[in-house]
Amino acid sequence: MNEGEALILFVGSAPKKSADAHYPYFANRNFYYLTGILQSESIFLAVKNEGHFEETLFVHPKGPMSERWHGARISHEEASERSGIANIRDLADLDSILHGLLASGEVSVLRYDFDKYDPEAWMLRKTSTTVRSHPLSRP
Repeated sequence: MNEGEALILFVGSAPKKSADAHYPYFANRNFYYLTGILQSESIFLAVKNEGHFEETLFVHPKGPMSERWHGARISHEEASERSGIANIRDLADLDSILHGLLASGEVSVLRYDFDKYDPEAWMLRKTSTTVRSHPLSRP
Protein backbone atom coordinates (compact mmCIF):
# COMPACT_ATOMS: atom_id res chain seq x y z
CA MET A 1 0.00 0.00 0.00
CA ASN A 2 1.10 3.51 -0.69
CA GLU A 3 1.13 6.43 1.69
CA GLY A 4 -2.40 7.71 2.42
CA GLU A 5 -4.19 4.53 1.37
CA ALA A 6 -6.70 2.54 3.41
CA LEU A 7 -7.71 -1.12 3.12
CA ILE A 8 -10.96 -2.71 4.33
CA LEU A 9 -11.29 -6.50 4.50
CA PHE A 10 -14.41 -8.44 5.46
CA VAL A 11 -14.20 -11.92 6.97
CA GLY A 12 -17.58 -12.93 5.51
CA SER A 13 -20.61 -14.78 6.81
CA ALA A 14 -22.44 -18.02 6.09
CA PRO A 15 -24.65 -17.69 2.98
CA LYS A 16 -28.36 -18.35 3.51
CA LYS A 17 -29.64 -21.74 2.41
CA SER A 18 -33.25 -21.11 3.41
CA ALA A 19 -35.13 -18.86 5.84
CA ASP A 20 -33.69 -20.63 8.87
CA ALA A 21 -30.62 -22.47 7.57
CA HIS A 22 -27.20 -21.47 6.30
CA TYR A 23 -24.49 -23.08 4.21
CA PRO A 24 -21.16 -23.70 5.95
CA TYR A 25 -19.17 -20.59 6.84
CA PHE A 26 -15.69 -20.00 5.42
CA ALA A 27 -13.59 -17.00 6.39
CA ASN A 28 -12.10 -14.75 3.71
CA ARG A 29 -8.52 -15.99 3.29
CA ASN A 30 -6.99 -12.52 3.05
CA PHE A 31 -8.74 -11.46 6.24
CA TYR A 32 -7.67 -14.60 8.10
CA TYR A 33 -4.06 -14.30 6.90
CA LEU A 34 -3.77 -10.73 8.22
CA THR A 35 -5.72 -11.17 11.47
CA GLY A 36 -5.92 -14.83 12.47
CA ILE A 37 -9.59 -14.22 13.37
CA LEU A 38 -12.39 -16.53 12.18
CA GLN A 39 -15.39 -14.82 13.81
CA SER A 40 -18.00 -14.11 11.14
CA GLU A 41 -18.96 -10.55 10.17
CA SER A 42 -15.70 -9.05 11.48
CA ILE A 43 -13.99 -6.22 9.58
CA PHE A 44 -10.31 -5.22 9.33
CA LEU A 45 -9.25 -1.64 8.54
CA ALA A 46 -5.63 -0.65 7.81
CA VAL A 47 -4.44 2.88 7.03
CA LYS A 48 -0.91 3.71 5.93
CA ASN A 49 0.33 7.12 7.07
CA GLU A 50 3.83 8.43 7.72
CA GLY A 51 5.41 5.09 6.88
CA HIS A 52 3.47 2.97 9.37
CA PHE A 53 0.14 1.13 9.43
CA GLU A 54 -2.68 1.90 11.82
CA GLU A 55 -4.78 -1.28 12.12
CA THR A 56 -8.27 -1.58 13.57
CA LEU A 57 -10.30 -4.76 13.95
CA PHE A 58 -14.09 -4.50 14.30
CA VAL A 59 -15.91 -7.40 15.99
CA HIS A 60 -19.33 -8.07 17.46
CA PRO A 61 -19.46 -7.27 21.18
CA LYS A 62 -19.77 -10.15 23.62
CA GLY A 63 -23.04 -10.48 25.44
CA PRO A 64 -25.09 -13.31 26.91
CA MET A 65 -28.20 -12.55 24.85
CA SER A 66 -26.46 -12.21 21.49
CA GLU A 67 -24.30 -15.26 22.18
CA ARG A 68 -27.41 -17.26 23.02
CA TRP A 69 -28.70 -16.71 19.47
CA HIS A 70 -25.49 -16.39 17.46
CA GLY A 71 -22.98 -18.53 19.37
CA ALA A 72 -19.87 -17.66 21.35
CA ARG A 73 -17.99 -14.52 20.35
CA ILE A 74 -14.46 -13.47 21.11
CA SER A 75 -13.85 -10.58 23.48
CA HIS A 76 -11.82 -7.52 22.54
CA GLU A 77 -8.95 -8.89 24.63
CA GLU A 78 -9.07 -12.30 22.90
CA ALA A 79 -9.23 -10.66 19.47
CA SER A 80 -6.20 -8.51 20.29
CA GLU A 81 -4.25 -11.49 21.62
CA ARG A 82 -5.02 -13.67 18.58
CA SER A 83 -4.49 -10.99 15.94
CA GLY A 84 -1.73 -8.87 17.43
CA ILE A 85 -3.87 -5.81 16.68
CA ALA A 86 -4.10 -3.42 19.61
CA ASN A 87 -7.08 -1.37 18.40
CA ILE A 88 -10.21 -3.56 18.67
CA ARG A 89 -13.61 -1.88 18.31
CA ASP A 90 -17.28 -2.87 18.20
CA LEU A 91 -18.83 -3.19 14.74
CA ALA A 92 -21.24 -0.39 15.65
CA ASP A 93 -18.26 2.04 15.62
CA LEU A 94 -17.36 1.32 11.98
CA ASP A 95 -19.52 3.97 10.32
CA SER A 96 -18.37 6.85 12.50
CA ILE A 97 -14.70 5.86 12.22
CA LEU A 98 -14.92 5.38 8.47
CA HIS A 99 -16.74 8.68 7.94
CA GLY A 100 -14.20 10.50 10.12
CA LEU A 101 -11.29 8.95 8.28
CA LEU A 102 -12.66 9.88 4.85
CA ALA A 103 -13.66 13.38 5.94
CA SER A 104 -10.24 14.09 7.45
CA GLY A 105 -8.45 13.90 4.10
CA GLU A 106 -5.85 11.46 5.49
CA VAL A 107 -6.84 8.87 2.89
CA SER A 108 -6.33 9.35 -0.85
CA VAL A 109 -7.39 5.81 -1.88
CA LEU A 110 -9.78 3.37 -0.20
CA ARG A 111 -9.31 -0.27 -1.20
CA TYR A 112 -11.73 -3.05 -0.24
CA ASP A 113 -12.22 -6.77 -0.74
CA PHE A 114 -15.89 -7.74 -0.93
CA ASP A 115 -16.52 -11.48 -1.15
CA LYS A 116 -17.88 -11.98 -4.67
CA TYR A 117 -19.56 -15.26 -3.64
CA ASP A 118 -21.55 -13.68 -0.81
CA PRO A 119 -23.27 -10.60 -2.29
CA GLU A 120 -26.02 -10.54 0.33
CA ALA A 121 -23.62 -10.66 3.28
CA TRP A 122 -24.36 -8.49 6.28
CA MET A 123 -21.19 -6.42 6.04
CA LEU A 124 -21.76 -5.62 2.37
CA ARG A 125 -25.23 -4.24 3.07
CA LYS A 126 -23.93 -2.39 6.14
CA THR A 127 -21.06 -0.58 4.43
CA SER A 128 -21.95 -0.48 0.75
CA THR A 129 -23.36 3.06 0.91
CA THR A 130 -20.36 4.39 2.81
CA VAL A 131 -17.69 2.60 0.80
CA ARG A 132 -19.06 2.28 -2.71
CA SER A 133 -20.40 5.83 -3.02
CA HIS A 134 -17.18 7.49 -1.86
CA PRO A 135 -15.09 8.99 -4.70
CA LEU A 136 -11.85 7.51 -3.27
CA SER A 137 -13.22 3.97 -3.32
CA ARG A 138 -11.42 1.39 -5.52
CA PRO A 139 -11.81 -2.41 -5.45
